[in-house]
Amino acid sequence: MRHDSMLLIMFLLLEIAFAVCFISCAVSAVSIGLSNEPKCVYCGSVWLRVEGSTQTLFEGRVSASPNNITLPSSNGTHHCDGTNNNANPYRGTTATNYLLEASSQPWPSKLPKFTVDGLWYEQFDDFLITRVGTDIQTRTTSWDLLVNWKFAEVGGCQIQPNGQLQVLWAYGAYTAGRFLDIAMDVNFDHENHRIKVAVGEPILYFVRDLKTGTLVEGASLLARGFLSNAVEEVIYPVGRTTNSSGTIQVHFRRPGYFRVKAEREGDLRSIGLAVLVVPM
Repeated sequence: MRHDSMLLIMFLLLEIAFAVCFISCAVSAVSIGLSNEPKCVYCGSVWLRVEGSTQTLFEGRVSASPNNITLPSSNGTHHCDGTNNNANPYRGTTATNYLLEASSQPWPSKLPKFTVDGLWYEQFDDFLITRVGTDIQTRTTSWDLLVNWKFAEVGGCQIQPNGQLQVLWAYGAYTAGRFLDIAMDVNFDHENHRIKVAVGEPILYFVRDLKTGTLVEGASLLARGFLSNAVEEVIYPVGRTTNSSGTIQVHFRRPGYFRVKAEREGDLRSIGLAVLVVPM
């Protein structure tokens, strides 16, 4: 009798162990199935530029996550993760997420933090950005979104740019005459995203129209950055414009770290090229 009881107990224990194993395996299978579904297609960083009417509000790499967004004029909080309007199957960081993140960490550092506003349109399941900083959308000028220099065909919450793409929010890009591009005759250090020159060493800059490739006359250069051992940001105006060949030669007289951009009335200003100026 005692032997039978022991067998019964062992049998029950085996059944319990089997049930626990079955449940555990089922849970594991579900977990594995869920893990195969990406939580976020791309949630890293991109190179972002925000160009206002008179100055660059941000330029650099920025990291962000897909999240809900509340803007002053958006009538509540709305999702912004790339699945808007069924544009993408999975969540991912969007061009609008990056813009909002950049608003809390602007470049150049001397500029104040900027704010963003926009309207929410249910029919598009997306925001229309109407103001960044002090630049407000008008009948003729809007905030435009470009990815790798191509105008976006949908709203920013439907675009999930990866880390290889450049994202540009620009005021009046659609009506700009040219998209300025800047280059120089010094080898660019792609690893450190800058060039390195000695004080007084000449740098020949070229300014061209990005859309046509033609060199641009009358563009001015502006260097913004920090002198060595200084904490205050300085603006280093070149004081001259590009010649008929679209070139201008620049000499930095003091060591420091600067970002040089080309601009011209009616055109969209260029990217900034970083220059590290060291003592001779």
